[in-house]
Amino acid sequence: MTTENIGLIHLVAMGEHREARAWYRVAQLAAEETRDRALRAWLVAREAVIPFYYGAPAGAAELAEQARVLAGSTVCATAAWAPALKARALARLGRPEEARAAMVLAERAFARLGAEHTADLAYGYTERQLRWHIGSMYTTLGDIKRAQPSLDQALGLYAPTQYLDRALIALDQADGLMRAGEIGSGAQTSMLAIAALPDEHRTGIVLARAREVAAAVPPRAARLPLVADLREMLAMPT
Repeated sequence: MTTENIGLIHLVAMGEHREARAWYRVAQLAAEETRDRALRAWLVAREAVIPFYYGAPAGAAELAEQARVLAGSTVCATAAWAPALKARALARLGRPEEARAAMVLAERAFARLGAEHTADLAYGYTERQLRWHIGSMYTTLGDIKRAQPSLDQALGLYAPTQYLDRALIALDQADGLMRAGEIGSGAQTSMLAIAALPDEHRTGIVLARAREVAAAVPPRAARLPLVADLREMLAMPT
């Protein structure tokens, strides 16, 4: 993984939006000079992560589609990752048929990838990421029966020290529990996901997702002790 890639991912994870976008602009200018379609598509898809996790799914869907089109027929990780990200954004926008259609494109593109694309953690797109993203989409669509097996499978493919993705998967699981009416279990799962993180990994992207889950608690359940505990945890300075 290059120093530039580490910097981009770190800024997004920390919630440093302006700094991250500035990095992207510089990186995209450099990539355009190389005429490398795969790299240019990857950068656009990576930028789409910012609006996806920080409350602008429409912007995320638009950028993800730009990345997919830019990748075109090139066999590269972004050809699968971009439509998967678009599917998740469309699910958040309440467009289930389009979301599922985009995920079908992601799965088809993933099937064409070679090992050099699915094993590369820096610029690749792995099986565990695909499983997670499928589960995440179905969670948002309220199809918990399909979501949870994919999320469980994804979680089992991550090492215990891969904190960021494991926490985000656990929060998707918590979201699913909330949507299924298991409010207390969802709140507890959220708290365990955050508590399991070392302090330096309690970043903006994780806390933003946790606050999203907490905000979805119906008013009738707001007084539950576990919900109050979750909101108190999220209100603490990090």
